[in-house]
Amino acid sequence: MLSRLQQPLRATARAAAVAPQRMFVLPTARPVAVVSYSKRDEVVSNWDALRQEPNAWYDNRTRKTNPRAPDFVRKDDRQTAIWIDSRDTPEWANEVLAELDARAAERSTRPPREDFRGDRGERPQGRREDRGERGEGRGGGRPNESANWENLRNNPDEWYDNRTRKTNPRAPDFVRKDDRNTAIWLDSRGTPEWANEVLAEIDSRRQQRGAERRAQREAERDPAQEAAAWDALRADPGAWYDNRNNKTGPGSPDFRNRQDRTMVLYLDSANAPAWLNEFLVERDAAYAQSAPDREARRQAELVNWEALRADPGAWFDNRNNKTNPKQPDFRNRDDRQRALWLSSRDKPSWVDQWLAEVDGVASPAGVY
Repeated sequence: MLSRLQQPLRATARAAAVAPQRMFVLPTARPVAVVSYSKRDEVVSNWDALRQEPNAWYDNRTRKTNPRAPDFVRKDDRQTAIWIDSRDTPEWANEVLAELDARAAERSTRPPREDFRGDRGERPQGRREDRGERGEGRGGGRPNESANWENLRNNPDEWYDNRTRKTNPRAPDFVRKDDRNTAIWLDSRGTPEWANEVLAEIDSRRQQRGAERRAQREAERDPAQEAAAWDALRADPGAWYDNRNNKTGPGSPDFRNRQDRTMVLYLDSANAPAWLNEFLVERDAAYAQSAPDREARRQAELVNWEALRADPGAWFDNRNNKTNPKQPDFRNRDDRQRALWLSSRDKPSWVDQWLAEVDGVASPAGVY
């Protein structure tokens, strides 16, 4: 006789003995298709897309600050890029580049629109791409652009005037102080005919305010304290920054003390001493002979200027891309230590005229 506890266990064992065994069938693997794809196919596809839709790509050939940066980048996908010197570049790439350069040369030969400059600053060299469309994108079209000009004429103090401090020629000339997305370009297609009158009024008002600030500065300055500062400059010129050739604006000081930045001196001050001009001549002469290798550095700089004139394509032109006014204007592509500043005292006399001639001609290579 089985106990009551043993009967359920025996029934369970008997059921397990007669239960059928389960069969597990492994799923069959799906066949993997062989994909014949390579990096070259992607490069050729990008080049073909550039040929079909050139306006969908950024052309960075002339504004590359890094030689390893891509030459073309998709506007809607920054990860899609093209390098001209890639080993997978197709043979017909030169034809695409020739078409792009021909199109750019055709646009550059179009008659320029009326130039609105005013008394402050000049229109930057170079051509901006499709300014009319960009104005519509920011302002919503010509009606809004006209409203912005009206607002600038009625409330000029509510706008930033960037005409003389633009580090990028594509930057706007006026920007709303309370809304950075509202901007005005002087060379836009929607610029009104009376824009010159507005600019003249703004420049006149700015000059008047500058004169008032200078008069207030002269009135608030202690003549004895300023005379002491001039004497300190004469006694120890090395303790002062000489900013005469590096001024970022007309209101910037000409000399600033290295230890006390609040001590500044202006050459146009009414309290300037009588010996100032003679001191400046002596100072410049001493600077020319201050270091034994001064002449060697001057000769090296002249060599770099001649190298720039002989082969402009071997140098980065940073005049319109400077984020800091103290950065060099030209830098060699192969040797970053070779740099040139337009504000240099040893700049040759032919540089300004040569740059004006070069900027007026569009190079086929796209350097200028």
